[in-house]
Amino acid sequence: MLQFFRLHRRRYARYGELEDVEAILSSGVDANHQDAHGNTALHLSCANGHADVIRALIKAGASHLPNGAGNRPLQWAVQNKHDACVKLLMELYPESSQMNVLDTNGFGKSALSDAFKTGDAEMVKMVLNHKSAEEDILLQQSSLSKDKSKMKKEGISSKPVNSKKGDAGHEEDDGGSGDGPSITHELGFGIGEGEAVTSSSGSAGGDNDDDDEDDEETRRRRRGVRFLLRELAIRNPDECFGDDAREDTTGLNLWAAAVVLARWVASPAIVSRLDGKTVLELGAGCGAGGISAAVHGSPASMLITDLNAETMANLGHNIELNRHRYPAGTEVRAVKLDWGDESTWEEAKPPVDVVLAADVVYQASETSPLLHAILSLLKPGGSFFHVAPVSERDGLEGFLARLCGTAGGEGAAAGGGGDSGFELVSATDAPPEFCQNPLLSGSQDEYMVHFNELPSSTFRLHEFRKRA
Repeated sequence: MLQFFRLHRRRYARYGELEDVEAILSSGVDANHQDAHGNTALHLSCANGHADVIRALIKAGASHLPNGAGNRPLQWAVQNKHDACVKLLMELYPESSQMNVLDTNGFGKSALSDAFKTGDAEMVKMVLNHKSAEEDILLQQSSLSKDKSKMKKEGISSKPVNSKKGDAGHEEDDGGSGDGPSITHELGFGIGEGEAVTSSSGSAGGDNDDDDEDDEETRRRRRGVRFLLRELAIRNPDECFGDDAREDTTGLNLWAAAVVLARWVASPAIVSRLDGKTVLELGAGCGAGGISAAVHGSPASMLITDLNAETMANLGHNIELNRHRYPAGTEVRAVKLDWGDESTWEEAKPPVDVVLAADVVYQASETSPLLHAILSLLKPGGSFFHVAPVSERDGLEGFLARLCGTAGGEGAAAGGGGDSGFELVSATDAPPEFCQNPLLSGSQDEYMVHFNELPSSTFRLHEFRKRA
């Protein structure tokens, strides 16, 4: 088996290698054998572009299995832009029961969303033409179009682009500088007064394109301020955490919890509490929460923090994309901050009035430095707003339990907090409108491609107050 995997780790296929693979397979080796990371030979062949080997493996019974991170071979072929391999997988796995382009990995990303991020129109077309895209969520959830290949072009909200220099301060910026494929989303985080923010009102004729102009204008008004946010492709999704926090590239993606936080801080109940305050977002990634808070809440300062160098560059780019939207007198800056290194905290000018965070706990080892950072950065009486999906994120339950001062943080009553230094003010599930389509185009197809975790997950909103 070792010989088999070494063979597939080679970068380029040579004539003799295919014969070797076929010989190994003919000896009775399991084509679905998984290594310690859950990778199969099909994963490695797709990653390295060995189309002939892929054909041999599938002929020998190889299945389209997820690895330990939830990534499937198709995702690796898409991420590495191996068009021939993607085409072959589509041909050899034609049925939804064999391969589903909407299956998501542990980070909520699918082969289809990865295809959009490549900026390759032919790649997107190939993936969209698979039977699973025709039969599954894209059509079941969409009331805008009966043909998934005819996505609306007017007011495009999610634009796959190749990396190139751009005018970061211009409203029509198409992605700016970056090291890889990117998408710039046109988003709105405002919630309409008494009206659902959705692309389909449920009224008769919801599929009628003749009504699109009026409906589109109505949707834009309801969503309020127009934001541009860029997210970048993660080059090595299975190694995105790295060996330490500085190598963690998860912040290059725009996560569903960040959209929920952006809407929470834009809600009337929170906006008035941010006015004139000093606010800091931890682990901000693309900066959705902090940028929304800056625009809607008019704080005195909004410091948006993360650590990884690529993430910080993209965060700074997004801050500049929206610079002209910030209220006069509101300072908005990107600040590099390491939860475990107090020497990096000085630029944040603590203590602050409010700390924000969305889905920042996914490794138990990070909870202690994170708790210490929050406690140290926040003023006595200050507020900590936290959003996370109700899930089995590693360390999340323990993190909330320590904040609440209970063994079961989720079940703690308001006013709890033990000796953690915090008291729990509230713990509620995000209302449905926080999870609705944030794209200004209203395209449900793009919504399901880029934010499929929003309608399928429950998000918990916690507010804590630091004890005086």
